[in-house]
Amino acid sequence: MQARLWVCMKVIRIGCVMLVGALLLMVLSRRAATGADPPIDRVDYWLSKYTELSPESSEESRRAHIVFKRVLAVAGRRPGVVPRLVVIGGDPSEIALPIALPDGSIILSEGAIEICHGHAEYGDDRLAFVLGHEIAHHLNGDFLHLMFFELLSSSELRGDEADFGGQQPGDIREMEMEADVHGIIYAAMAGFRTEAIVAGDGSEDFFEDWAEARDPDRITTAPTHHDWNQRGAIVQARLRQVLDMIDLFNLGVLLYMAGDYDYALCALEKFLTFFPSREVHHNIGCCHHQIALEYLFPRGEKARVPAFKLSVAADPSTRASEIRFREAPGKSRESSRRHLASAEMYYSMAISQDSSYVLSYINLGAAYILNGEHYKAVGVLLDALEIGGGSPHACNNLGVAYYMLGDTEKATAALEQAKRLDPAYSDPVFNMGKIASEEGREAEARQYWVAYLEHDSGSRWADLIFETLQPLETEIELPERALGVWVTEDIMGLRPGDSEEEVPRSWGEPMKVRELDIGPVPVVVAAYGSSLTAISSGGVLTMVCGWDRHAGTTSRGISIGSSRDDVARLYDYPTRVHYSALGESWVYDEDGIAFGLYGGRVDHWVLFDKR
Repeated sequence: MQARLWVCMKVIRIGCVMLVGALLLMVLSRRAATGADPPIDRVDYWLSKYTELSPESSEESRRAHIVFKRVLAVAGRRPGVVPRLVVIGGDPSEIALPIALPDGSIILSEGAIEICHGHAEYGDDRLAFVLGHEIAHHLNGDFLHLMFFELLSSSELRGDEADFGGQQPGDIREMEMEADVHGIIYAAMAGFRTEAIVAGDGSEDFFEDWAEARDPDRITTAPTHHDWNQRGAIVQARLRQVLDMIDLFNLGVLLYMAGDYDYALCALEKFLTFFPSREVHHNIGCCHHQIALEYLFPRGEKARVPAFKLSVAADPSTRASEIRFREAPGKSRESSRRHLASAEMYYSMAISQDSSYVLSYINLGAAYILNGEHYKAVGVLLDALEIGGGSPHACNNLGVAYYMLGDTEKATAALEQAKRLDPAYSDPVFNMGKIASEEGREAEARQYWVAYLEHDSGSRWADLIFETLQPLETEIELPERALGVWVTEDIMGLRPGDSEEEVPRSWGEPMKVRELDIGPVPVVVAAYGSSLTAISSGGVLTMVCGWDRHAGTTSRGISIGSSRDDVARLYDYPTRVHYSALGESWVYDEDGIAFGLYGGRVDHWVLFDKR
């Protein structure tokens, strides 16, 4: 069913593109006749007619740019186009905003922001959908709607009376519906709430609210869009299918955080059949990458000497204890190579979809290093630095690749650059200590590792330092950590291992419950009010999540909005660190807790079964 849906959409787009030539000629002839300059499909037009509201001068613009950046991070971009959000004052009457321009700009009016924020709770969520819709037009190369709007605005007639040169706008409506579906997916993948658009119980209908806030005469007769009530009904019908799939993606991300890479892979591969985007290919590559590492370096094994620290996918602090392959049973080595090959393939597919996606370059470089393809690693990591304008993680991996090729000078320069780009990033400090140690410069190694221990004194990497240089532990003053007595974490009285029947009454009834088939036993995802989610399998809770509006705290006092430094001070350095387009997650395997950090602050946290 999904495949047929996508095929139909592609056929529709091909038919619509055939209209471009005729429409473009019509638009250009009208411009020549009227002498209009600059044209409406260029950002210059908007900047010449309206005042741009910068994030520094307007709170509405500041919030809109934050939402735009977050949605864009998961949606990606077209080759050669740099997306840009332009917020203008007021609310033009001659054209419905927001609208996507071919040069990469998205024009958003102050009035459109006010409509979204008219809902006190769902303001940013609704804005995320609106912006996701326009980003979808960019990614699909759909700009026919802009030509129709220009023809409409240049005509003295309104609505169905406008002269469209005999062309029917029905195909444009299909493009708008496709952009609606993609917009809701992008918003959900960026962490925004889909119920803000159309709730299953009918309590929320963004399209109805939007229509009521607009000029009814202009909106209800606009030929390029469905009637607003019809549009809400169509989106509601499609959302039933889309939301099931989005839950698969979100579950895959959570399972990855919990270190359950096999089940994460199952969930993401199912989602891929529905929505084969850059982000999904990248995340599937991450799963294969981590499974390969688990075959090579089983959990619980300790290394005899400290290993290099690679910024690998969503997990720079991998469980791998050596960069070079060591002897392993044939089956394990064969399985690891198979998964690494799959990881490389999916990273390459993500790059082919978005050549500016630096994370996949970094991951691909790390996979090449593990495969001993160090020259390939150097090439792809240099590409990452050129495209990303300087990534500390790319520099760190590049330093390791150079060292593997025997170029200590370039390796050291790359690692030092990584440290300059992000002084709080400790991996390059560890690696510089490793290089010094391997080259017999023990005093220098000791100096680097003392500096590293100021950031991390409790992880397995710190343990490896202490084991290698035992006298070191008594020679330095470790930073104070508010560790105290270990307490089992819970979220409002609930923890992994409890039964579904133990969900506290204070949580109320779930807002939605979805059963997802990704293994022998279905996984049940139950979302509650107060930004709480309980995930169970076979009647037993496996994960409990507190999202960005949860008002509680952890056993050590971390809450939504706590800083990265607060987490480090109260929980020490994480076992694993997951990087994504949105931020990073700090995972503590022994405690069974993970924190999602966006902009250096806690956005959510997850409790998982640490068994």
